[in-house]
Amino acid sequence: MVWDEYDDLIPSLVGTHDSETAEYFEDTRVIVKRCARGATNDGIGGDTFARLCYTHHQKSIICDSLAVSEEDERLRIIAFVGGLDLTNGRYDTPQHPTFSTLLTRHAADFYQNCAVVRPEAGPRQPWHDIHCFVEGKVAQDVLRNFEERWAVEDNGTYELCSLGEEEYNLEEDVYEGDDSWNVQFLRSITSQSCQFSLLDRARKLKTERAEKIEDSIHSAYIHQIRRSQNYIFIENQYFLGSAHVWEDEDRPKKAVNLIAIELVRNIVEAIKIGTHHSVYVILPMYPEGDPGVNAGTRDPVLADVYHEDDVQVYSPGHRGGGAGESPY
Repeated sequence: MVWDEYDDLIPSLVGTHDSETAEYFEDTRVIVKRCARGATNDGIGGDTFARLCYTHHQKSIICDSLAVSEEDERLRIIAFVGGLDLTNGRYDTPQHPTFSTLLTRHAADFYQNCAVVRPEAGPRQPWHDIHCFVEGKVAQDVLRNFEERWAVEDNGTYELCSLGEEEYNLEEDVYEGDDSWNVQFLRSITSQSCQFSLLDRARKLKTERAEKIEDSIHSAYIHQIRRSQNYIFIENQYFLGSAHVWEDEDRPKKAVNLIAIELVRNIVEAIKIGTHHSVYVILPMYPEGDPGVNAGTRDPVLADVYHEDDVQVYSPGHRGGGAGESPY
């Protein structure tokens, strides 16, 4: 299941190779689903814009694995989840070499979307991403997410194989070694891309424009921000939100999540009671590559992150603390 990049009319922008993938596995037992984002209800051209710029942005591999217990020889489910695109040009190391590996390690794996350069000259585009391996019941959550995504795409053909308890250990106990972690996966997804199961009726799903929405990532962000005591460290590709409290009426108001204003609230409360609270946010300089390249296909919401020498500070009041102004 890969993103159906809208490359029928224009060349591929991010090198997903979805067309090549579908052609390669044609007439084999491998089933390939090319999944595009649908209409955004943003008027004429909304569907085209969604297909050009929006993805489901999930990168996972789920497979079976040998049993680890001599008492139970049934196969278990494992999963790999993270931010790495499963395509060419994404391999990197913690050193992030841009020139030294052009003719060796990255000779056949070059990618550059921020500048027009020759592969043998560079620089290559480095990647700072994380991928993880999970096992146990949380891996089955990743599997269920895939099944719910697939259900929207298979048009009732039920092409997925069934996993029975006779062959698979679907009640695998949580690993309790000294190096174990308790893990919970969250997601942001709508009924446009996911067929929510019956169990989701008990969840707190939101409804907007006739679509059901699960925003457990956003809810978890808010929950943890409100519980923080001394500091918050955030590293992400973007930092947008709380547009509903912006004073500038001319700026777009589409990014209305509460993360930015919740961070401000924490800092303001710390100032009021005289305690220390720090927020560290690490972002790439250009989260979507060079803002001058392919500008016509960029999301207009992201225009606010492209201000040279301009640091955007979100605050319920004003900066400075002059007469009649909030000092926060």
